[in-house]
Amino acid sequence: MAASASPFPQTTLLAMLVGQARQAARISRHLVARASAARAAAAEAIDVTTLHRGEREAWADILDRIPADPDHLLILCAYCHRVRGESGWTVLPGGVEAELHAWPGVLLSHGYCQDCVRLQQLEYAPALSA
Repeated sequence: MAASASPFPQTTLLAMLVGQARQAARISRHLVARASAARAAAAEAIDVTTLHRGEREAWADILDRIPADPDHLLILCAYCHRVRGESGWTVLPGGVEAELHAWPGVLLSHGYCQDCVRLQQLEYAPALSA
């Protein structure tokens, strides 16, 4: 009789263990999905941080090239939009000129760099000589 009484508790125990294993597998899949989402969010945050660091470094580089003018006057080329600095004319990254317009206390003036003057002379010289 002992043999007939023992399979029932083992079957119940086996069913309980299978249920716990299934529950653990569901929890594991859920945790893996959450970890994957957290990893993607962290990668995006790193990308944004890298972008911001690059922007800060670009601004620092731009501001280093601009002469320290006590009047805060910046001369931009009216044609190519480069800024005049101590070491010549510097190309500004896209959108920087609009940012400079928004800065309080910064006065922008326009002129022409030597390259654009030469370009304009070559372009309009035939019309002027005719």
